[in-house]
Order: sequence, then C-alpha cells, then structure tokens
Amino acid sequence: MRIFHNLKLRSKLFVLNAAAIIFLLLVGTVSFVYVNQMTANSRVMYEESLMKVKSINQVITNFNRIMADMLQMIINEGPEENRALNEHFQATFETNSKLLTSYKDFDLNAEEQAIYDTVMGSRKELRSFEDEVANAALDNRTSEAYQLYLTKLEPKKIETEALYVQLADLAEAAAKQSNEENIQAGAVSKTVSIISVTTAVVVLILLSLFIIRSITRPIRDLQHLMEQAADGDFTSVGTHLYRDEAGALTRSYNTMVQSLSGLVKRIAENAVTLAASSEQLLASSEQSAQTTQHIAGQIQDISSGTESQARGTAEISRTMEEMNIGIQRIAESASELAADSQDSERNVASGHDKLEEAIREMEQIHRSIGSLSEVVTSLNEKSASIGDITDTIKAIAEQTSLLSLNAAIEAARAGEEGRGFAVVAAEVKKLAEQTQESSASVSGLIQDIQSETKIAFQGMELSRNQAENGRVVMSDVSRVFDGIMSSTRHLSVQLHEVSAVTEEMSASSEQVLATVESTAVIAGSAKDMSQSVAAAADEQLASVQEVTGSAAYLSKLAQDLQTSIERFKI
Repeated sequence: MRIFHNLKLRSKLFVLNAAAIIFLLLVGTVSFVYVNQMTANSRVMYEESLMKVKSINQVITNFNRIMADMLQMIINEGPEENRALNEHFQATFETNSKLLTSYKDFDLNAEEQAIYDTVMGSRKELRSFEDEVANAALDNRTSEAYQLYLTKLEPKKIETEALYVQLADLAEAAAKQSNEENIQAGAVSKTVSIISVTTAVVVLILLSLFIIRSITRPIRDLQHLMEQAADGDFTSVGTHLYRDEAGALTRSYNTMVQSLSGLVKRIAENAVTLAASSEQLLASSEQSAQTTQHIAGQIQDISSGTESQARGTAEISRTMEEMNIGIQRIAESASELAADSQDSERNVASGHDKLEEAIREMEQIHRSIGSLSEVVTSLNEKSASIGDITDTIKAIAEQTSLLSLNAAIEAARAGEEGRGFAVVAAEVKKLAEQTQESSASVSGLIQDIQSETKIAFQGMELSRNQAENGRVVMSDVSRVFDGIMSSTRHLSVQLHEVSAVTEEMSASSEQVLATVESTAVIAGSAKDMSQSVAAAADEQLASVQEVTGSAAYLSKLAQDLQTSIERFKI
C-alpha cells in the first residue's frame, strides 16, 4: 500500500488504464475462444456428421429402390419392361457406388472405417446375387429368380442394410456429441464471461475509488491545514509525506509553516525588544527634555551656573549616546525582520506554484477518466460484434433445420423404404433446434455483458465527477494560499515602515548628540557666549521634543506589532 501511495499521479492513472485494458482483453479473449469453438463444432456437425447422414440415407434409399427393381423384374413377364428395370437397377447401383466412394473422403473413425470396409465386401457378394436374380428374371425364369431372391439376395440385403443403418447411427451420434459440446461450451462461455465482466467492473470501480481517494483525501487534509494557517495556527503539520505530488505539496506546506512559525517567533521576540527599547527611548527623551528646560532656566545666571550646565550637558551627551545605541539596535532588528519576511513571502510563492501544478494534475486525471470511459464504450461495441456472430450461427441452425425438413419430405415420398431416413431427419431437426437454443443463450450472455458494461460506464462517470470535485477543492486551497501571501506582504510592509522610522530616529538622535556636544563647547566658553548657549538650548529642546514624538510613535508601532503577532499560534 505504501508503494502505491508513493506513485506519481501519472503512474496511478497508468495502473488504472492497464487494469481496464487487461480485463478488456480477458473478456474479449474468452468470448472469442468459445465462439470459435462453437463455430467449429457447428461446421463439423454440418460438414461431417450431417453430410454423412445425408449420404448414407441416400445410399439406403437407392438400395431399397434396387431391391424394389429386383422384385418388379421377378413379377413382370414383359421383356421390354424388365430390360428397362434392369437398366434402372444398374444405374442406381452405380450411383450408390459413387456415393460410397465419396463417403470414404469424410473423416472416419476406426469403427466407421471397419463397418465401411465390411459394407464394401458385402456389396461385392450382393452384386453377384443381384446379377443372378436379374439374369433369371430377364430369361423369364420367374420361379428360379424368386427362389434366388429369397435364399441369397434377401439375407444379404438385410445384412447390408443393417450395416448402412450402423453407419447412419454413428454419424448421428457424432452430430449429437458435437451439439452437446456446443451446449457445454455455451454454458461455460456464459459463466466465464459473466464472472469476468462482473469481476472487471467491481475491480475497476474499487480501483478508481481508491485512486481518487488517495488523491483527494491528502488535498482535503491540506486544505484544512491551510485554513488553520490562515487563522494564524502554525502548530499543525501535514502527515501525508509520500513521494507523490500530494506528498511534495505537503512537505512544501510543512516547510512554509516552519519558516512562518520561526519568522513569527523572531518577530515576537524582536517586538518585545522593540517595545522595551521604545519605552527606554521615550524615558530618555523625556529626561533630556527636562534637562534642556533646566539649562534654559539657568541660562540667566550663566556665571554661577556654567559649571552646573557643563555637568548637565555631559549627562545629556551620555544619555543621547545610549539612546543612539538603542535606536541602532532597533534598526538592525527591523532590517532582520524585513529580510525574514521576504524569505517567507518567497516560500509562500513556492507553495502556490506547487498547488498550481497539483491543479493541472487533477485536470489530467479528469481527462484520463474520460479516456477510460471510451475504453468501456469500446467493450460494449465488441459485445455487439459477438452478437452478430451469434446471429450467423443461428442462421446456420435455421438452414440445417430447413435441410432436415427437406429430408423428411423426401422420406415421406419414399414411403416405407424411407422410414429410417425420416427418423434421422427428425434427429437432425432436433439438433438444429438445440443449436438455436444455444445461440439464444449466447445472445442472452451478450445482453448481460452489455448491461455490465453500462454499469462500468456509470462508474467511470462517478469517478469523473469526483475528479472534478477534487479540482474545485484545489482551487479553494489556491485561494487560501493567496490570502496567506497577502498577509505576508502586509507584514513585510509594516516591518519596512518600522525600519524607516528607526533610521529617522537614529538620524535625529545623532543630530541631538551633535547639538549636546556643541552645547558643551559653548558652556566652556566665556560669559559673553550666553546668548549663543541659550539659542543652542532652544534648538536642543526642539530636537529632544522631536525625538520624544518619534519615540512615542515607535512605541505605538511596537504595541500594534505585538497585537498582530498575538493572533498567531506557534
């Protein structure tokens, strides 16, 4: 099972198509073999058994005509009429000789060959007796001719006729055996075909449902995971880690979630640092503002407060240096977060590309199932062709029945002498009717196969609809990916904005630091520089107020960033 899950989509579809083709070949081969067997048996029954029966019955009819000519010659006293009867007897005998010669060309078994040889030997003796009776009748020796007929010809006639009947019975038995083989072959063909078709339909439907389930189930699981990720839950990961396309998509999703989780964790940590640094910066700027105000108040008493101002300026310079270092750390953290955000955005884009590839594979599944429906339709057409062959066999059986009817008519015309031939004709008609029944059974089998094929076609339609549903699910997953990409881009914009603000604050703090240093120089100057010091103090106060505003805005951004991060679960 694990090996099957590791197969690519095209390999799974190849397995499904190969199974359909194998079952199609199996059903077609079984039907072809048994139909050929029935056709061959029907041909043998017609060309061998029935033709044998027809030939032997004709020989029996001619033989009875010869015996009738013999009796007629004995009864008649007119020489002209007897010569005509003698010529008719001679011609009929030659006809029988030709029939028996052609009978030898049939495929005779050992028993038939032995009887045939006996018949040929008996005919030689019979011919000599017939000549004796005919000569005595032609010479008007009626009593002698009749005595010869009774003592020699009649016993030989009975013996020879019995041999003819044995040959006819053997041919009839062979025809009956062929018919039984046809009936048995038809029953076996019906059973095997029904089992094969039913097995093929069940296996193909189960295999189709299994393949569709192996494709759509991991996609639905991945859709659920992406919905959780869209809600900010990065704690769940995909478990379908096979080597197929769904497994590759799941591994890409897991990698993306791990990257996003790490990114959010680093953002959360840096957000805490950013908030703390912002608070520290705000406190430092407020302290700098207070200090600057104090310097401005003491500016009037420059001579007494120069020393105090110098100390205050040094303290401001040290505080501004610390604040500048904090701002630089914030700027570095913001830059690092922006870079991580860009990496996450690239991972999300890669996952979106994998999803698009999966959607194309689902469309290929939809087309392949359509091709499989065409294979099932072809199976239905082949079944119709087998039905045509069955109609041909039925036509042969009807022709055989007509032949038996003609034989019965000839037997009726022959009267008492054709009674044995009438019995054989009735058996031939019975065999023809049994053949028609076998053809009807095969026709029923074809209808069953077509019904099962229709069920298989409906199963393929169900599989096609499920593949279409899978494609729709993949489209929904694609939209979830788009939402994740949008959120990632928005977060990246916020981080770039934070980075820009911290750079602006760094520039402002450097400006304040330069002002403080300038103030320190002025504080060490003479008393006449007090006005310049006052102006510098005012400038410093404005700069410190600007830094305080920037610090307050940075603190607000840090709080907003923490609020945005709190919705994520990592």
